[in-house]
Amino acid sequence: MEGVIAAANEVYETEERLVEDLRVLQSVFVGPVTAWAAQLEGNPQAAEALGAGDLGRTARRLFAPLDAVARAAAAFATSLRAAARTGSWRAAFEAGEADLGAALGAYAARYATDWDALARIRAAAPAVDAFVRAERGVFYFWRKKRPLLV
Repeated sequence: MEGVIAAANEVYETEERLVEDLRVLQSVFVGPVTAWAAQLEGNPQAAEALGAGDLGRTARRLFAPLDAVARAAAAFATSLRAAARTGSWRAAFEAGEADLGAALGAYAARYATDWDALARIRAAAPAVDAFVRAERGVFYFWRKKRPLLV
């Protein structure tokens, strides 16, 4: 049983770190990009002048599944902590892996297509490209402080 507890603790710590990393990604990259995209959607003339196209829709499609991944990882970590008290390891793993797998699958299913759409917008709109590069720079600064899991 000691090996199971050690393995569960390792998975718990990994899930907790994944949630923390997703929160950093959200606050320093995803949040600013989606906020700017929403502002552009509210000002069609500015969006057209910048060549931003479908930036808002593309950003939502690309980044919205990350919220579900963070929720599933947090729920999995919580259920593992509860299993440490109750001994219900199997139920914790079965539910957690299924939910996390579904959330990661939804993100992965659209990842390449949506990143390609964002790349096309960036190629057509120098202002969008500069904004995304600047936000990625902030993200990479945080990443160098502590390597992320994502």
